[in-house]
Amino acid sequence: LVIAFIMAPATIVGIYTWIQGRGFTGHPRHSNMMDSAWWALTLWIFVSYPTLSMRVLETFNCDDQLELLMADFNEKCPNLDLGYLFLYSMVFSGIYPLGIPLFLTRTLYAYQVPRMARHKINTALLDAMIIRFKKMTTSKESEVVSKIIGNMTDPLFEKRVMLLFEKIDVECEINMVTMVQALKDMGLSKVTEKTMRMLKRRFGARGDKTLLPMDLLELIKEMAGSRLLFHGHEHLDELTTAQMKALCSHNWGKAAVGLQSA
Repeated sequence: LVIAFIMAPATIVGIYTWIQGRGFTGHPRHSNMMDSAWWALTLWIFVSYPTLSMRVLETFNCDDQLELLMADFNEKCPNLDLGYLFLYSMVFSGIYPLGIPLFLTRTLYAYQVPRMARHKINTALLDAMIIRFKKMTTSKESEVVSKIIGNMTDPLFEKRVMLLFEKIDVECEINMVTMVQALKDMGLSKVTEKTMRMLKRRFGARGDKTLLPMDLLELIKEMAGSRLLFHGHEHLDELTTAQMKALCSHNWGKAAVGLQSA
């Protein structure tokens, strides 16, 4: 009766559209109605499962001395005569205690709930991995570049670097003195030794070379390192080759040992 009441709206609408010649599923909201009906049916089955199962299994609980059913002493133990009550118990044991879990499992897989759960777990693990990666690879330079330029995954990253080039120097080239001053203006009050090595590779040991816009882009990427490869909301199936390479080539073991020692 409860199942018929739950499925009645979708069934009535399906019959109505079928009479009109549009088919049983011809109504535009038929799928939504069926989803609601399945949700209500699943909820009712889940709530009623303990009571129904207990009632059925009580038919196997007998008083051995009196050979009577514990739930009703007016009935003989069905395990002795293998009559109607025994058949009833066996059939409904398959329907309720065993059938309901199988039905719920089938419903979960039909709506791909396990796949969604695995996807959420993988996404959470990936987020934690990226957060740990960014903490391990963070430097003062990468933080400053991240605030000013953004992430390398941003389509506007190169455009922002070009705007930064024009802001540093309106001319077509940038020399080392201008670049060092620009870094200080960005918030790097003291240029680190690592940054100086990068600058010397780009400007030369004597600092007599200059940078063009594309040279500045490569320098910014080098200063940012791998940190700017991630924006923190990646999905496992959407990772680029560069992002996968950065995560796989990172020395996680050495970093973990260093943190543990510290």
